[in-house]
Amino acid sequence: MIKKIMLYGSFLAASSADTAVFLASNDYFHLALAILLYFPLIYIAFIIFPRRTEFAGNVPIHQGNGIEPNLLTTNKIGQFSGSPSPSTDSVEVSDINKRVFLKMIGATGLSFFISSLISKRLPSHVFGQSEEPTTTSIIDSTGEAVDPAKHHPTDSYKISEVDYGINTYYGFIDENDGWFIMEQDTNAGTYRYIKGNANFPDNWRSRESLTYDYYNKIFAKS
Repeated sequence: MIKKIMLYGSFLAASSADTAVFLASNDYFHLALAILLYFPLIYIAFIIFPRRTEFAGNVPIHQGNGIEPNLLTTNKIGQFSGSPSPSTDSVEVSDINKRVFLKMIGATGLSFFISSLISKRLPSHVFGQSEEPTTTSIIDSTGEAVDPAKHHPTDSYKISEVDYGINTYYGFIDENDGWFIMEQDTNAGTYRYIKGNANFPDNWRSRESLTYDYYNKIFAKS
């Protein structure tokens, strides 16, 4: 009984280990290890489920009139009975179940092996995907890559004043007393800028008389 428990335990452990290695294999070394573990699994399966040997006593006897009688079997004292015993039928059914089980084990192992090979080859060679790690980038309207972490000259400024009119003015300041004013020409649909490092209130009061220019010129190399 203890031997049978150990055999069944070994079979379950080997099955679990082999399945885990097959599923987790990501290179040829682990795949070869899974294949090597597959052979002890088959060996243990044949020990637990041995093949039935054919019973020599089941010999069909043909009569001259072409009528085939029932199979004759012999018991322990050499007597004949006219039909197969129930125990023989149960052994035959059990043997069929064992063969089906062993075929299922073999088919499962083969399918794991093939799927492991396919998963390593198809993505890169069949579907044209690269094996190198890729990164996702953001592009602008011109198709140029945009760095999300890039610092822009106006990032540190916060809106402070707004003056709506034919020309609308937006005043921005930062924590170091720096400032810039954006002028929007609503008729022309243009934006111009001017900036400074101090005295924002006085410059805001005289905003209409200041000289504005393009963004790239005002914030060049900022």
